[in-house]
Amino acid sequence: MNSIEHARKLCQANGQKFTPIREAVLTILMNAAQPMSAYDILDKYRDGAQLGAQPPTIYRALSFLEENGLIHRMASTRQFVVCDHIGEHCSHNDMTQFFICDECGAVEEALISHALLHEIQEQAEKLHFKVQQPSLEIHGLCRSCQ
Repeated sequence: MNSIEHARKLCQANGQKFTPIREAVLTILMNAAQPMSAYDILDKYRDGAQLGAQPPTIYRALSFLEENGLIHRMASTRQFVVCDHIGEHCSHNDMTQFFICDECGAVEEALISHALLHEIQEQAEKLHFKVQQPSLEIHGLCRSCQ
């Protein structure tokens, strides 16, 4: 089963619709070699004969896909990538780390170890801080760009 089918089944199981625009946006991101901004996605979407599409259309689709764990938003670059774990059981309590190459823009995704996650949660509790977006972005140079 491919990622689009997994996404469709996940939405169906959650009682949500996997609309054609949501599928198109996910497909665009799946076919992208690099993370994409919302406007990059809009341009690609318009290339697919949807000339009249407006930014809110794309932002709504991105919001839905992110809320359902199908994509991630890189806060530091304001770009989006497909989740590497579509169709796999991932808890919303898992924390994802992203290794972002500052030279070529490549992004690698991995789950943070339970020990590090526990330490982060403990620190947040001591500060009376509620973590709402559990992700960590690490910038540097990938193997190819070093």
